[in-house]
Amino acid sequence: MILANTFSDNSKTGVILLSILIVMAGRVHLVAQPDKAQVGESVPALSPPSKSVIYSDEKPKGASIPFFDHGYLIEFVHRTTSPEQPNIYLWNASGTLEHQLAVQPDHSANLYLNSVDVSANKQLVFAGSAENEGAGRIGFIAISDLDGTHPRVFRTGDYVPARVIQADDGSIWSVGAERASKGTNGHFYWNNYHALHHYSARGALLEQFLPRWDSGVAYVESSTGDALNGYDSQGKLIVNYTGPFWGTRPSYVNVSQSDRQVYLRSSGAITVLLDGLSNQVCTHSSVSKTFSCQKIAKNDSQAMMNLTGAALLADGSFLASMQSWWPASEARHALFILTPGHANAASEWRAVSTTSNDQDTSNSFGYLLGADDQSLVYRPSSQGHTPAVVYTSTW
Repeated sequence: MILANTFSDNSKTGVILLSILIVMAGRVHLVAQPDKAQVGESVPALSPPSKSVIYSDEKPKGASIPFFDHGYLIEFVHRTTSPEQPNIYLWNASGTLEHQLAVQPDHSANLYLNSVDVSANKQLVFAGSAENEGAGRIGFIAISDLDGTHPRVFRTGDYVPARVIQADDGSIWSVGAERASKGTNGHFYWNNYHALHHYSARGALLEQFLPRWDSGVAYVESSTGDALNGYDSQGKLIVNYTGPFWGTRPSYVNVSQSDRQVYLRSSGAITVLLDGLSNQVCTHSSVSKTFSCQKIAKNDSQAMMNLTGAALLADGSFLASMQSWWPASEARHALFILTPGHANAASEWRAVSTTSNDQDTSNSFGYLLGADDQSLVYRPSSQGHTPAVVYTSTW
C-alpha cells in the first residue's frame, strides 16, 4: 500500500512563481526514421510563446528540479524518513497544485526516490530504493493513480532504477545501476548486468539492454585502489577497469545524482535514452521491435556545454537544452535538435534559433522542462539556474 494525500490548496504563504512557455517547435524529422533526415535542411526556429502559465504554491523543501510531462509539472523530494512526509507534487496545466502525495511502499523505511513521471494514460510511476524489513535496501518501481490510489509495487532487488517512465503501451522503462555485494574476502563484486530494463505493466522483465561491463565479463571484483578486475564465467581475469568511473558505461555509476546528464523519454511507439556523459543516444521502437544506439558528435562549442533538459515530441523529434559551463561569467543557454546519422555516422546536435524579434528578452529561452504533444515546454533564462526560488513577478 502507498500512503497518499491529495491537496488543491493554494493558500500557503510560500510562493513559487514558475512560468512555463509552450511553443511550437516546427516540422522536423523523426528520430526513428534517419533515412528521411536531410543534412542540408534548415532547422525551424523556435516559435514565439503561445501560452504562459504561472505555477504558484509553497516550495517543497529539498525538491528536485521541476520537469513537465503529459500535462503536469512534476517535482519530488528525493529522501523521506516518514510515511506521512509529502514527497511528490503535481501541478496541472492551470498552474494549480492538484496533488501533494506522501508515497512509500509497505514495510519500508528511509525511502529514496530517484525518478517520478506521469504517463499518457494519467498514471503516476515512480522508482527508487528503500530499506525493507529483513531484506536490506532494495530497488523498486511503483505505479498508481495520480492521487496515489490503486498502487502496484514491484521490487527490482539489487538493481536500483534511477530513471523511470511508462510508455504509451503501458510498459515500463528504467535505466539504473546494480548495487554491489560483499564477498567472503571482503572485496565487493558485481555480476554483469544490463543498465536499461523494459518491464510489463505488471513488473515482468521483458527485455534488457546495455550491459554494464564488456562482453565476456561475467562479474567484476574490487581490488586495491581505484580499480576493478573483470573475470569471465570460468573465473579467469580478462580485464582491469580503473576509476573513478569503472567500466564501459560510466554514465550509470551515479545516474541518480544531480548531474542530470541522462534522460529517458517515451512518446507513441518510440522510447529514447540520452546519455549525455557518453554522448550516446539509444532508441527503441515498439512497432519494429528494434533497439539501436548511436554516438553523438559534438562540435567544439557544444563540447563546452552540459545538458539541462530534454524533450521527445509526438512526431519523434528529440530536442535538448544545454548551458555553457565555461567561462561561468558568460553562461549561454541554447536549444538543439538531434539529427540521426546515416549508416555508421554519428548523430549530431543542430542548433535551433531562439532569438526573439522584439526587444523583450524576459521570455528568452533557458531550459527545457519537457514536451506537450507537439509543443515544447521551457522556462526562460531570466529565471536563473535554480527553479525552486521565490519570485515576485511574472514574464
